[in-house]
Amino acid sequence: MKKVLGVDVGGVIIASRQGDRDTFFNGNHLEAAASPYVFEGLRKLVDEVFGEEHAHIVSMCGPRTQQKTREWLEYHNFFEKTNMRRGNVHFCLERKDKADICRAYGITTFIDDKLEVHRYLYEAGIPDLYLFNPDPIEVEQFQPYLQHVQQVNDWQEVVEKIIKSTK
Repeated sequence: MKKVLGVDVGGVIIASRQGDRDTFFNGNHLEAAASPYVFEGLRKLVDEVFGEEHAHIVSMCGPRTQQKTREWLEYHNFFEKTNMRRGNVHFCLERKDKADICRAYGITTFIDDKLEVHRYLYEAGIPDLYLFNPDPIEVEQFQPYLQHVQQVNDWQEVVEKIIKSTK
């Protein structure tokens, strides 16, 4: 079975520190910081594991934030740095809808900072789930689903675990 990658934006590609969230939503969104090693990590995963046609961004946000996200990706030369395709960026309006997008594109591996999202993905049969630097309060709320994910703290750990799982 071909592995297909899905990645969230907020808290995964764009850093999750509160100040960065404030910058993205209330300040100059282009100045919001990328998560450390995200560009290099995604490039390695795209080039060595998934291939550019099998790597997708899946993000839940409204139309205004969708536009800001696209602007941020362009401003930071995201597609050139990661070898991901512009046409593989998908948005939905509710967290549960990420599961439908994953099924539609055959996504097998997903990285998200919300355990709630992983709940929907697990229930949809997405096999390889990575919970990225989660909020402990949110984890507590969706505790039963923790057993179905691999927790990772940073992009270096994500890359290491995904590459190890393919050998």
